[in-house]
Amino acid sequence: MSARLLRVFVNLLLGVALGFLVVAAAILVGAPLLGEPLLSQWPVFAPQPGSAWQASVAGIDAAVTLGQGVLSVEHSGYGWHWALRVLDFAISGALLMVGLWLLRRFIGEVGDGLPFSSGSAKRLRWVGLILVAFPLWQAVRDLLWHTLLKGELSQQGLALASPFQSQTSNAFQLQLSVDWGFAVTGLLLLVVAEAFRVGVALREENEEII
Repeated sequence: MSARLLRVFVNLLLGVALGFLVVAAAILVGAPLLGEPLLSQWPVFAPQPGSAWQASVAGIDAAVTLGQGVLSVEHSGYGWHWALRVLDFAISGALLMVGLWLLRRFIGEVGDGLPFSSGSAKRLRWVGLILVAFPLWQAVRDLLWHTLLKGELSQQGLALASPFQSQTSNAFQLQLSVDWGFAVTGLLLLVVAEAFRVGVALREENEEII
């Protein structure tokens, strides 16, 4: 794929991402005003599997064990749940838009025949750092949600354990919904960015010798 087509593709991604963020912001702000609940979900592991539910049909014994599932929480109004969603929206949206914008600038330099420049190396490095930072923020976000939900769910008789606590017989364990693939891609980009930086340094050194 040529640099021109890549630039068109990234521009399209920027437009789609911006439109998605505008719609998401409208829903985030408007839903509480209209009295509509916002839904949040996290993967959870159930208490240590056991035969809590048993049945016998036509002489066949069966046991149902619950191993994992999804914790769904609906919340309304402008409370702590809403504030945490706004924080997540702001940070995730900023990382997305800045990363796409830097990638657009980098592809533009490649299209102009200037891939090995100090600016392109820095932009590629920042894209890599953003990709590494995104899953780290996802982990922090889920831990903040755990802190918020732990007290609320305990009042309803449901215990919630963090991902770093050992599973007990009466506590659901919250799992981090983190996509570590972003971090792997970001680390690879950091390696490529370092190679670009070394290439730029060698080219400048050769030009000085000549």
